[in-house]
Amino acid sequence: MPLMSGRAIKTEHPFSPPAAFPDPATCRVKPAGFGDYMDCLSQWGWRCPFSLQFGNGCLCRHPLKNEILARLEVKSDAAV
Repeated sequence: MPLMSGRAIKTEHPFSPPAAFPDPATCRVKPAGFGDYMDCLSQWGWRCPFSLQFGNGCLCRHPLKNEILARLEVKSDAAV
């Protein structure tokens, strides 16, 4: 954190990812339509060590990608 006048100032930059990244609790994926690949829907997917840039987006290679998808499907079913 930068110091100004002896006081710590918290700065948040719009291009800075969350501190804990990747976070399976906030990750979002959808099936890519081929194989068992998933499209990363995270705003910070391009910074994730598990992402693979593909076309204009990123593919998710997270080891828990199927669990992330299942969690999202359960939430969408509960919302209906």
